[in-house]
Amino acid sequence: MGTVKPWQIVVMVLAVVAVIGSVVYSCSGESTAPPEQAREVTLVDIRTGDLFIADYPERRPVMFPAKNPDDQQMTLYPVNEKDGKWMLNMRYMSQIRKEKGLKADLLSDQQSGTVNVTNPTPRRANVFE
Repeated sequence: MGTVKPWQIVVMVLAVVAVIGSVVYSCSGESTAPPEQAREVTLVDIRTGDLFIADYPERRPVMFPAKNPDDQQMTLYPVNEKDGKWMLNMRYMSQIRKEKGLKADLLSDQQSGTVNVTNPTPRRANVFE
């Protein structure tokens, strides 16, 4: 146990060089500004297909599904627009599939989460209060 083999010395030296390189790379970032947090979210009602856009609250966490401002039901899930199509966040797909009031033709593609919406432009609503 008293002898150190040459390959072990090489591994230790490489580890030290890697740590130093990592620290230098991390500290020499181009910008020290933190990433900007999203201020609003686009949501779809899974029972009607209506789109909403809502501002995130300042100092309060949010949970999904969010409350629909029209009927007060917890049916709003986040969506993103990609290539002209609205896509559900895949994180919520298993929960959405279990919903009893799920609009029959809402999911046009369950693999990608593509949804058929009733209004192409989201309307602004206050859903997080």
